[in-house]
Amino acid sequence: MPVKKILSVSEVNSIVASYQQGQTILFIANQFATTRKRVAAILRENGTEKRSHCEQQRKYRLNEAFFDKIDTEAKAYFLGLMYADGHNDKSGRRFSLALQLRDKAIVETFKQCLDYEGPLLCDNSNPNVCILTVSSIRLCARLTELGCIPRKSLILTFPDFVEPNLLHHFIRGYLDGDGWITFSGRSKQPTIGALGTDSFIRTLAGIITKNVSVKATIRPHDTSKGICRVMVCGSIKCRKFADFLYKDATIFLERKKERADRICPVGQSIGERDSQSKLTNAMVEAIRAERAEKVSRLALSQKYGVSLSSIDRVIYKLANW
Repeated sequence: MPVKKILSVSEVNSIVASYQQGQTILFIANQFATTRKRVAAILRENGTEKRSHCEQQRKYRLNEAFFDKIDTEAKAYFLGLMYADGHNDKSGRRFSLALQLRDKAIVETFKQCLDYEGPLLCDNSNPNVCILTVSSIRLCARLTELGCIPRKSLILTFPDFVEPNLLHHFIRGYLDGDGWITFSGRSKQPTIGALGTDSFIRTLAGIITKNVSVKATIRPHDTSKGICRVMVCGSIKCRKFADFLYKDATIFLERKKERADRICPVGQSIGERDSQSKLTNAMVEAIRAERAEKVSRLALSQKYGVSLSSIDRVIYKLANW
């Protein structure tokens, strides 16, 4: 093929764009009937850095700049998820995220955010686990800079660089990995909690107290030294915490969001004005009268077939009337 001596402005722009989109210098040179040396010169003249040898050998396309700046919901959320369930290999060449197969959708979302064209894998020893493994020296180094270090389980610390408007997205990502929302007892009292290093959890508890204005309880793990749990308990506190976590959220584990939505809202109507309530206005007045006679909350809950949190809202007049 004869070599074209002069390239138009539009051809030069197309060469730069093609290279930035992942095409090789050899492919571009053949496409535009020029030499590899000329393509390299065009890239240099237009301020486009040549990819490293490792990048040139890449089999699948990947946005290696994804974590360069934590300035979006997606970046904050997936950094939090990597803090919890990610693995940054000590070789510095690859990282992975492994979740249960039922949570495959969120792994797919991460893959899309990374603009990664490689496949998702399944663990041969556990077919119920979905794994995203990415080879990238640059991304591994950046994750390390961001605190998602190799062998992090016992030394992880809470990041101090996440912007306040993105902090809840980061925390939600972490809780989607190492957190839980449970309902216990007859009254189905909710608890939102997370597990982590003593340093990480104590900082997280302070952030919850500061931003949500609720008490977060810290307890040491039963068997693992240096590991703690943070918990927010009760419908009113958990509702406030959940509202903080899911504010303006578009990325989350569906199953945990469904649990969060089950936490009774603060100020929810009780009585006949609430079409979903089991309590009539007469029952509400009766509960207050019986409570004044020292009848226990649990006895009232069992008698009227509602949760303790519903009894509390009646007693303390937290409902809308």
